[in-house]
Amino acid sequence: MDINKKIDKIINHIFENYGFSETISDKPRLLIHDNIHGTLKFQGFERKLINSPIIQRLTHIKQMGLASYVYPGATHNRFTHSLGVSNLSKRIYENIKDNNQEDINTLRLAGLLHDIGHGPFSHLTDKVYSIVSSYPKKFPDNCNEIFDEPDRIGIETNIHEYIAFHFIENKSMKGFLKDLYKDVNINLDLVPLCITGNQIPYKNKNNNYSFDLDEDDTLLIKIINGFSDADKIDYILRDSHFTGLPLPIDFQRLLPFFTTIKNHDSFELGVSQKGARAFHLLLQSKSKMFPTVYQHHTTLACESLLLFGIVNSIYNVKEFSSKLDKEIYIPIKSPIDLLYYTDYKLLNYLKIIENPISNDVIRRLFTRRHYRIALRVFLWDLKRRLTISYDEFKKTCKNGDNIDELYDKKVSSLERKVFDFAELFTDPDSIFKIKEQIFEKVSWNEIEEKLSQDLKKVEKNVLIEYIIHIAVAEEYHNRPYTEPYIKIIDVFTGKKELISLEDMGFRGPDDEEILQTYFYVLPEFLDILKPHIIDFVKNYFDPKYFE
Repeated sequence: MDINKKIDKIINHIFENYGFSETISDKPRLLIHDNIHGTLKFQGFERKLINSPIIQRLTHIKQMGLASYVYPGATHNRFTHSLGVSNLSKRIYENIKDNNQEDINTLRLAGLLHDIGHGPFSHLTDKVYSIVSSYPKKFPDNCNEIFDEPDRIGIETNIHEYIAFHFIENKSMKGFLKDLYKDVNINLDLVPLCITGNQIPYKNKNNNYSFDLDEDDTLLIKIINGFSDADKIDYILRDSHFTGLPLPIDFQRLLPFFTTIKNHDSFELGVSQKGARAFHLLLQSKSKMFPTVYQHHTTLACESLLLFGIVNSIYNVKEFSSKLDKEIYIPIKSPIDLLYYTDYKLLNYLKIIENPISNDVIRRLFTRRHYRIALRVFLWDLKRRLTISYDEFKKTCKNGDNIDELYDKKVSSLERKVFDFAELFTDPDSIFKIKEQIFEKVSWNEIEEKLSQDLKKVEKNVLIEYIIHIAVAEEYHNRPYTEPYIKIIDVFTGKKELISLEDMGFRGPDDEEILQTYFYVLPEFLDILKPHIIDFVKNYFDPKYFE
């Protein structure tokens, strides 16, 4: 089944499962009090969309996945975030352009729809797609629907944006939106491009992956999906509020200084000089949320555990799907089938299917017996350990050696080794070999003694994959600091110029602050495996660096 037929089935299921739009009342407007932005006002046609199943589904999908295991208040959902983005996009637009109701309606609709492609636990579902695509031999029938689609290569959208694009382009969904907005000035064709940042999931009639649009249309796109867009501003404000982490975001100061710029022959949402510091504070807040919230080691531990349970259930779906009540639980044969599910329903599915790994994952999540850290390796710590001073190196050289040249080579070699270490964990096959090396150091009988009766039925290779999990923290991109997004007027020439935040002396976070490798182990095996994981890291470099 191709992607469009699959999307059609999912949309029909969502509307049948949650109710039809005809039952929605015709009240003229809707007022919603939001924790972040106060009272939000929506028109009658927007009310119908908000109350429709395609949007109400988002009330059952947590914005921050499993972050509530660390921050108990982080239980807010994609629904409230979508309302916030819809509201913010209008406010940003009104500070840049004169009121154009068609543009405002287009933006507000794009804001409401921008996250409809999310599956259970938000970005966790995106990771399922990525993992499945890394194992084409294991999942021969499950990747083709999305990852092997013709002309897919070259698309830079996130998976949930790609799915949202197809949702909105779907015939049933298009008809639903046209009916809701039939008496409203709006550019419905621009809405999916706002969500994907003008990337389209196939080549258009001009053989391109995006359209050449004018400044006005591009502005709308960048307000929804750019480097300082309404989406990012809302999730930083909202996530920091619900996690209880105060951040120095001065959004009210930034808002009046948004402007349109032309950068690299394309239009972008930029900031005038007076808003540069507020823009910097926004980016700083985002960079602080990454290590402390989005990549907190316990959040990653819980998400990695659930991820393994989901992927394993997809791989083994044929073994248990015949016994499922398919009226209630549609078998998840492919990552895209996750769109039939919301958070709670997915957990129930993994609990009731006859799959020992998935069942074990749910038990662990419900009792907080998730992965524990055996070792956490920071990039900055490795560089510190492997740094050798010039004077120390000089003592190892012979008379007549070109010490400067040899020293430069040595430093370069050690730095390369540090970065190569993180590269070890980008390929699934190499990760499994590393896990095998670690398990070779212990008696398998010792492992089996600690296995539950259900897990003793699982193949050894699967258990090796399950018991140890290795994760590398995602790299934080500093492009908003290095690209010329700040519009200034030269005080000497009076000319308008574009410069970057770095040109103004502002600095983004260093990779060394964020990049790290986690070695997780299921808690009952921690004492057995931790010493061998530490030895693996020591021996990869040289034990002398860890004395």
